Amino acid sequence: YSKIILVADTETPKISDVDQLKYTVYPNPTADELTITFHEGTYDYLELLDSKGRTLYEYSFNGKLQHIISTKDLQISTGFILLRLSSKDGNTDVKKVIVK
Repeated sequence: YSKIILVADTETPKISDVDQLKYTVYPNPTADELTITFHEGTYDYLELLDSKGRTLYEYSFNGKLQHIISTKDLQISTGFILLRLSSKDGNTDVKKVIVK
């Protein structure tokens, strides 16, 4: 016969507070539009890159906290693209976005 031992983990999993997020990207996956919303003005510039690293789209935020991109207008095919956000002080973040 087998002996099963259950161990209770009393520590609550830590989930990042939404207020600590610098931005959100939705919907992901997307079919028509991609919305980028900033929770603080950390980034100044965005690029959409294809899987080969070629720039598909560029945008400078100039203090705006939200931007909507039409993936249909850019004629982005299905698959994935990379969203690269950067700031004037050199901070960069990259997020994978699935286009369906």
